[in-house]
Amino acid sequence: MEKAYTQNSGPDKHIRYLAPRFFVLGVGVLLSIGCYFYLSALDYEKAVKQIESQNKQRALAIASNANDRLVVLRSLRSYIQAQETFAEPEFSQQASLFLDHYPDIQAIEWAPRIPDALRPDFESAMQSAGREGYQIRQYSAANKTQSSKPQSSYLPIQFVEPAAERKAALGLDLNSVPHWTDLLEKAKTKNAPVASAVTTITQGESQQISVRIFYPVFDDAGLVSGFLSMVIKLEPFIRYTDHSRRESTDQRAYILSSLR
Repeated sequence: MEKAYTQNSGPDKHIRYLAPRFFVLGVGVLLSIGCYFYLSALDYEKAVKQIESQNKQRALAIASNANDRLVVLRSLRSYIQAQETFAEPEFSQQASLFLDHYPDIQAIEWAPRIPDALRPDFESAMQSAGREGYQIRQYSAANKTQSSKPQSSYLPIQFVEPAAERKAALGLDLNSVPHWTDLLEKAKTKNAPVASAVTTITQGESQQISVRIFYPVFDDAGLVSGFLSMVIKLEPFIRYTDHSRRESTDQRAYILSSLR
């Protein structure tokens, strides 16, 4: 006699039927999540490398543009050291050439070393040259100056370019500003340009976030004859750097596309 089997329709059959499907679905979800995080990590790493590369390029561009400004000071120093004497027209002519090319340079100044014994003659000569009321000055308070107290020597600003900066700067003794004294000594000792900290300064009628660079000038005997000083406006400098870097990147992209 043939044995009859009853059809099993209980819950075990449903579990056996659905379990593999849920397992595959779960594995698929886990793999999807894993791939998502893996790709996200790759994208993050790629983004970090891109940011690091951009920062490096920007730092190199800033260093390159800063070196261009130092070339200005070196050129002016070479000119001054080659002259026995020079007057304001010659200094202005030389400085103006650079100011026209670098709009972020707020001012270029020349401050000769004047011994105290020659102070009256120096001030008198400046006044006779058309600088009415010229005197060697020092800061008495924020943005206010007074006649400098007697010192063994001074570094008064004699020439300034552009003309708009002269009223505020002429006569100011660089040595009278406390936080510049060490910078001047460091520049003299190293015979190299030295920059101040970033400061908000007032020159003329404008306020700028700026950096001032000091560069010593020596006479034939190796003694300091004075200092060149350059004030750089940081916002235009950074803007000029970014603009130059973008132009350079666009030029490289154009050249590469032309070679393909």
